[in-house]
Amino acid sequence: MTNANYVWYSGNLSAENAVISTRFSLSQRRSILAASLFLSVDNYAVVIINGVPVVYDAPQNTPPFYNTGRTFNVRRFLRQGRNDIVIIAFNFGGPRSDAAPAGVAARLDIQLSSLRR
Repeated sequence: MTNANYVWYSGNLSAENAVISTRFSLSQRRSILAASLFLSVDNYAVVIINGVPVVYDAPQNTPPFYNTGRTFNVRRFLRQGRNDIVIIAFNFGGPRSDAAPAGVAARLDIQLSSLRR
């Protein structure tokens, strides 16, 4: 995946889950024409955009499960002004380790209209 790196919570690399969040603003003078979220996670995740659960993966019952990536249309969940995105990723079967690696990568692509006067 271009322009994305797999991460896990750097404060505790042995954690069973990772919480990644960002807050950003979109211009009040532009419309949101399109928006997509690419998500790749080992093993499963919940994604919340502006308080709305957008992705909810059920826990997987097999350690080798790994989601190589999916793209979601998230335009209707974004808004002009402030936006919050939270990704909670989970490692199946317990803490992240060399034997049970975990990671999450995400990329948000947004297409905005021209500036309105």
